Amino acid sequence: MPAQGVHLKAPTSEEGLGSRLPVEVQIKAADDKQPLIDALTALLDRPQLLEHTRRQIEREIRQTRSGLKAEQDAAYEIEFYFRDSRNVMTIHDLRIECGGRVAQIDHVIIDPFFEIWLCESKSFASGVTINEQGEWSTYWDGRPRGMPSPIEQNVRHVVVLGDVIAKGLVSLPRRSGVAFRPSIKSLVLISKGAHISRPKGWAASRVEGLSTVIKSDQLYATISRTTGEKDIGNVSRTPDERKAIENLARQLAALHVRLHVDQAARFGLGPEPVAGRPNSFEARASAARASSAVSTEPQIVCESCREPVPDAVVRYCRANAVKFRGVILCVGCQRRLKATHS
Repeated sequence: MPAQGVHLKAPTSEEGLGSRLPVEVQIKAADDKQPLIDALTALLDRPQLLEHTRRQIEREIRQTRSGLKAEQDAAYEIEFYFRDSRNVMTIHDLRIECGGRVAQIDHVIIDPFFEIWLCESKSFASGVTINEQGEWSTYWDGRPRGMPSPIEQNVRHVVVLGDVIAKGLVSLPRRSGVAFRPSIKSLVLISKGAHISRPKGWAASRVEGLSTVIKSDQLYATISRTTGEKDIGNVSRTPDERKAIENLARQLAALHVRLHVDQAARFGLGPEPVAGRPNSFEARASAARASSAVSTEPQIVCESCREPVPDAVVRYCRANAVKFRGVILCVGCQRRLKATHS
């Protein structure tokens, strides 16, 4: 639903609700990871689960939670600076497929210069080390443990997104009849509390992309400095240029494909028996659906005042998406909007 990722501030006494409606900078929020954590946790209830399989599942849960924390922290930094900018669009948790290749991109930022920034976010409780060969290591129980290079992950993401653009899966604005191709750049965002040990001097020059590794709280300054602007979020753009940036962001978000994985099969486990396992995840979920008519969906709130919105009002807003510019508004904010345009 296109309105899920839209964030609007409540109007102040100096500005009307209508003036805030066009500000739609967060095009897509991250997908909910809790069902994945629940599915993994449910596997731990399996009878006769081998100990080494249990350890693998527990490690996967820890890594999933750690990754989620890193993504949330980075998203906070991104939205803190960009959510009120009319000329910067953001997408979180974008998974695109093209030509048999997949890119799972944590964060996408499209700046006022039509540059696309692909950001990979990582959290390291015990710090991370990058050696002169570009190899990454983190620490587990005080011992170094090798890990894939996020720099190389981003290189692959750039390749896939480049294919998406080259194959015309998104339409681009044209200048003098020629399609204007955006440049694609990458950053690796490390949690701001983590220690980063990296090569220095001549050894640093051997690691391609090392300068793209930054703390998440350096993101805004890094993009501003790279573009030659002191304050990238406040760069002025015409309505047509702004619309071109938003159109590209919405087209990219529309390419998102959620990944559905059989978690039991991943760990060599078969389907859980339906009979004789009343405490299984599937059985509990089925019982909950059968015994309760209350929706388990998160409460949708008004995009202006952030108050909960009844289901009937949500349906009305979605049925009149053009009228409300694709956002969900409570009855009171709908009336204020009507008054500002009457």
